[in-house]
Amino acid sequence: MKKAIVCILVLLTLAGCARNTPTVTTGSTSARQPVTTTTTAPPPPPEPGDPENFISPEPVMPERKALRGARSLSENGALLALDTPGAGWSGGVGRTENKLIFYYYDYLEYDTNTELYALDLARGGWIGPVVFKGAEMTVQATEEGVFVLDPWQGRLFVLNEELQTVETFDELDELPSGWWKLSADGRTVYSYDWNSKIWKLEPASGDAELAVDFGSDVMVSVKDAEGYNVKTVNADTLLYECKYYDTAQGEFISAPFGGVFDELTKMGEVWLARLGRQYIAGTAENSISFESEDTVYLAPSGRHIITCAERDYSLYDMQGEYISGISLPENSWSYMGDGAIYVPEYDGFFFTVSGDEGLGVMFWSASARQSGASLLTAEEKVCDAVSPELYERARQIGEKYGLRLKIADMCDEVFSVFKADLVLDEQRINDALDVLESALEKYPENFFPQLNYGTSRYIELQFIEHLTTTNGYGGDGSYSAFTQPMDGYTHIVFDITWLSESTVFHEFSHILDSRLEFAVGYREGAFFSEDDWDALQPPGFEWGGEYGGEWQYTRPVDYTYFTDTYATTNSTEDRARIMEYAGAGWYWTFMDNPHIRAKLDYYCRAIRADLDTEGWPEQTFWEKALGPYEDDPWGE
Repeated sequence: MKKAIVCILVLLTLAGCARNTPTVTTGSTSARQPVTTTTTAPPPPPEPGDPENFISPEPVMPERKALRGARSLSENGALLALDTPGAGWSGGVGRTENKLIFYYYDYLEYDTNTELYALDLARGGWIGPVVFKGAEMTVQATEEGVFVLDPWQGRLFVLNEELQTVETFDELDELPSGWWKLSADGRTVYSYDWNSKIWKLEPASGDAELAVDFGSDVMVSVKDAEGYNVKTVNADTLLYECKYYDTAQGEFISAPFGGVFDELTKMGEVWLARLGRQYIAGTAENSISFESEDTVYLAPSGRHIITCAERDYSLYDMQGEYISGISLPENSWSYMGDGAIYVPEYDGFFFTVSGDEGLGVMFWSASARQSGASLLTAEEKVCDAVSPELYERARQIGEKYGLRLKIADMCDEVFSVFKADLVLDEQRINDALDVLESALEKYPENFFPQLNYGTSRYIELQFIEHLTTTNGYGGDGSYSAFTQPMDGYTHIVFDITWLSESTVFHEFSHILDSRLEFAVGYREGAFFSEDDWDALQPPGFEWGGEYGGEWQYTRPVDYTYFTDTYATTNSTEDRARIMEYAGAGWYWTFMDNPHIRAKLDYYCRAIRADLDTEGWPEQTFWEKALGPYEDDPWGE
C-alpha cells in the first residue's frame, strides 16, 4: 500500500472517577496536620489466626529464604504464587523494613478505592486492609514506611509498616497538576506539569519550587524513582537523543557508556541504555552489550536483567548469563518488568499478576537456576531457504546504501494490518534485487542515511508476495508495497510480483515526506509547509482521505493538477505519485501540466533546503522532470 502508516504510542493512565475527595479507612491516625476525612477507630493489633486480618491460615514466611504456604507454578520452583487478599485488577507491591506491602485498585461503578495490605516477613500473615476511598493513589514503600500520594486532591499520607497513619500532608495542591511521583525515600514530591517543567515540594515544609524547566520540544517520561528520561531532537540530525535527569542531584547526568541512546534506566551506579534493539548494561567499570527483540528491563535488584516476550520472562545476571525463565498463566498480564521488588533475604522478586481470578502476588526466585543461552550469545534465526550467495548479495546491497534487506525466510508473514507469503524462488528474488539496485543507484550520494529521523535509526526492506490486508484496511485488494514506522526503524515491504523502479521511488518518497514534515517542528525556518502545498491544489479542492474506497475509481480528476485519482487521496500520496512519475522519467506529465510541474518544483526546493546536498549532482534524477526535456518526454 502506498501510504506510510503512522504508529502512535498512547500512554493511558487509569484514573476512573478518581477526582472525589478520598475517604481514608485506616488502622490508626496520628496526623501532624489533620485533614477533613472519615476514619474508623483504630482496630486492635492483629492476632495470628484472625480471619479478618490474616488471610492465610498457615504462616506464609516462617523463616528467611524460604517461602512456605506458596504454590509452585514451575517445575524447578522458580515461580511461586502467594495466597493473596483482595480482589482488585491493578496494583503493585513494595517493601518496608519488615513487611511486604501489597496494594490494589478496586474500580467501582462510580468510584475507585485503593486498598493496602502488609505481609509480615518474619512470622507471616497479612495485615489489613487499609482503604483509601475515592481515588487511585500512588503507593510507595521504603524502609521508613509507606507513602500514599493522592495526586487528585494534593495529599500525602505517611503510614508505618503496621499500616497506621503517622503523618498527613494536605497542602500539596500548590503543585501544578500533572504527572506526580515520589522521591526514592518518599519524602519529596515531584510534579511534571506537561509544560516541560518539573516542580519539587517538601511536604514537611510545604514549600514548592521549580526544579527544572526543560524548555520546548521535549518528551519527558518518569523512568524510575531516581529520575526522568528527557528526549530532545538534535536539530542537525533530526534524531531523538535521550538524557537522564537525576532529581536528587538536580541535573542531567550521562550514562558511563558514551554515545546516543533512545532510553536510559538507572539504579544506583548500574545503568541500562537502549538504542533501537541494541542494549548496554552495567557500570563504568563493567558492562555488557547485546541485542534483543524482547522488552528489556533493569531488574529492581540492580544486579539482574529481565527480558519479556508476551507472558514469557527470562532472568540474567549482569554478565548476561541465564538464570531462569518463567511463563505467566494464560490470560494474565503483569508489571513484572518495572513494578517488581527484590527482597535479598529470599533472593528473588515479588510482583503482581492480574488475570481471570483478579490480582495476585507472585515470587520469582533468583536462586533456582536453569540452563539457557547467554544474552551475549542470543539465538539468531537460522535462514537457509535459499543459497548463501543470495543472502550475501542482499546484505551487500544493503551495506552499500545504508539499508537492511530481508529476503526469503528472513521476512515476516504477518504485519500490523497486512499478511503476505514468503518468496523462496531464487530467480524471482534475484530479479527483484536487480530492480532494486537499478532504482537505488539513481539516488544521490548520502541520500538514504538522511531519511532517518525521530526514533528511526535505519530502514529495512522486505520482499514478499501476496500482500493483502488482514482487517479490510484500505479495501480488499492486493498491494504492491507499504511503508510503516516501527520501534527504532522504518520498514518498506514490497510485493515482488508488482515490483518496479517506480514503486521503489514511491515508497522512499513516503519516508522522505515524513522527514520533511518532522523537520518543520524542530528546525527554525524549515522550508516545507502543508499550507504551501494546499495552495498548489485546484480552487475548492478537498482530499479523498480513505484508502480503497469506491471513489478512487469514480471521482472526477483534474489531470492538470494530479497524476491520477490515487494522488487525490491525501497530500503525501500526491507527492509520492509525483516523485514516482518524475523518477520513472515520465516527463510528459510535467511538460503538459504546469500545475503538476509547479508542485514538483516546490517539492524539489523543499528537499534541497532540508537535506545535506554535498556531493549531489546539479540536477538529481527526479529534478530532470522539470526540464529541459532533452530526452524522450514519454520516458521511452
